[in-house]
Parts: sequence; C-alpha cells; structure tokens
Amino acid sequence: MKYSIIIPTKNRAYCLWKAINSVLSQTYTDFELLVVDGNSTDDTTKLVNSYEDQRIRLIPNEDDNGVASARNKGIKESAGEYIGYLDSDDFVYNNWIESVDKYIISNPNKMLFMPNKNYSVKQVDDNGKLLRVFKEELLFEKPPTPGDIVNLNIQCDTNGMIHKRTVVEKMGFWNDSLKLYEDFEFLLRFVEYYPDGFQFIPEVLVSYSRVYGKNSLC
Repeated sequence: MKYSIIIPTKNRAYCLWKAINSVLSQTYTDFELLVVDGNSTDDTTKLVNSYEDQRIRLIPNEDDNGVASARNKGIKESAGEYIGYLDSDDFVYNNWIESVDKYIISNPNKMLFMPNKNYSVKQVDDNGKLLRVFKEELLFEKPPTPGDIVNLNIQCDTNGMIHKRTVVEKMGFWNDSLKLYEDFEFLLRFVEYYPDGFQFIPEVLVSYSRVYGKNSLC
C-alpha cells in the first residue's frame, strides 16, 4: 500500500462525513483511511461504521491529547509508504492523491509535498450552521519556501500535506506536548532534517477553513 491518510477527530460527526467522503472519492484508489477518534461522545463511531468501504478504519485513541497525539497514533497503525493528513472539518478534491502522486514520481528526492489550498475563515452557530464568511482566497499566492516556513510567513497548516514515512522515522513523531503550533514545530524540524526536501504543489487540491464557533479550537 502506498498511501495512508489520517483524519484526527473528536465530536465532529456533524462535519466529519464530508472529510471522509472527499477521501473515499479519490480518483487514486490505493490508500487506507484512518479516522483517529479522541473519545468522542457524539455519533462519530456510528458514522464511521456506516461506511461499507474496507479502506476506512476507525482507530480509538484512548490517550487523547490533541491532534498531534492522534496523528502519531494513526502513523503507528498505518501501513502506507506515504502519510497524508486531513482535519475533520476540511475536505480534499477528488484528484488530490493522484496529483500528489505525479509530483512524487517526478521528484524522487523530495520528502514532503504541500499542495495549494482554498482558504476561508468562517463563523458558525452552536448548531454548526454557517453565519458568516470573513475571508475566502487562495492560501498561497506564490510558491512558499523553507525560509517562509521558518519565519512563519505562511500558514503552517498540514491539511493535504503528504510525506514519506521515513521522515518521522528519522526526525521523530509529532510533538504531542503541544496543543497549538504543533504543525509549525513539525515543519521546523522537517526543514532542519531535510533542507532540500520540501516540494510545493501549485494545484489547488484542498479546501481549508478556520471555523470559529461550535467544537472549534479557534
């Protein structure tokens, strides 16, 4: 198996379905999808178990300590040569894996692949209903560089990011002591270990939103 996709989640069944559907609808089909659940008390288990697709697995994370903990759990349970990430309130377009795979084949020395994204800032009410969209634009207007990552000139978000499994074997797993900026810290270490290993993909392959309101960290 070439790709393992990890979705961390907790009490987000109301939007998780869209993230799951977007992965299962990929034109590239050789992947597994691991939904790592941090002790949800809503219908998350029922939702995931309703899918009759053997590529999806629900991974309980009893020692839930945030998204970094969930990603580490997913990596340890995964079988793919490449690891991809998606948050439970976002979604990918159906050519995401296929497009990244082409870049992987044509750039064999690169270790981490970051696609462009549609980026929005939204507000929802207590029922998850959209109240307002504050911003909607491309996340990257120009190709980001490792220097942009180090200097925090870009949104250090890992939605749609795919890296080779050997990356975590060499530099270590996600820092699960961090509740915020765990993605920035992960990419900082990546740039340190692989200064020439970053590959930006200009195609818009992900819809990434920062949601303010119900069940949101914002």
